[in-house]
Amino acid sequence: PDHPDTAGTYNNMAIVYESQGKYEQALEYYGKALAIRLKVLGPDHPDTADMYNNIAVVYNNQGKHALPLLPMAIKDPAVQVRQTAVNVLNAFDRNSKESFEVFTIGLKDRDVSVRMQAAYNAGNYGAKAWDPLTDAMKSAKEAGVRQAILQGMLGSNFRAKSGVAPLSECLKDDNPTVRQWTCLVLGNIGPDAADALPRLRELAKSDSNQGVQNQAR
Repeated sequence: PDHPDTAGTYNNMAIVYESQGKYEQALEYYGKALAIRLKVLGPDHPDTADMYNNIAVVYNNQGKHALPLLPMAIKDPAVQVRQTAVNVLNAFDRNSKESFEVFTIGLKDRDVSVRMQAAYNAGNYGAKAWDPLTDAMKSAKEAGVRQAILQGMLGSNFRAKSGVAPLSECLKDDNPTVRQWTCLVLGNIGPDAADALPRLRELAKSDSNQGVQNQAR
């Protein structure tokens, strides 16, 4: 069963289902074909890349019909499928429960790139995104993930007092961009960020990066 010809058959079946508007079945068979190609050909083979493209096309082109399938995609074992789910969020109604569910699940994904892409979409959800972003920042350790979450906070006009504690930890990050953007977010929070003032004063006085010093003032 794990033969390229079998994958080709599954792919052809998926194309038929897609043409009939049976998108869930199409994704099922694209997924079967992808699993075989990953096992037999590897992730970097052109035929495997074609499968990812086919799956992405379903989500990108089917509009509202694909929306109910996004929660299934964000739980797919293949990281590329989960990446596709968060990458296409901008194409869907930001008020839909499915879109917001994918956003929140994506922030918890085990893959760094999925978490980052989910965070970039936070601006779509406004204040609804604040609690998931706060939770994501509590567990974020990588500078790139922290930057993505900070960008999401800026994009969603983050004002949650609950975010001050994890943001204060980001003021200690070795990456100057993380420290600088954290100062920006804390500034937007305003008086509710008073607990971060001692650390901000330290950065304003002695941080090694001039941009951080300026933003901390």
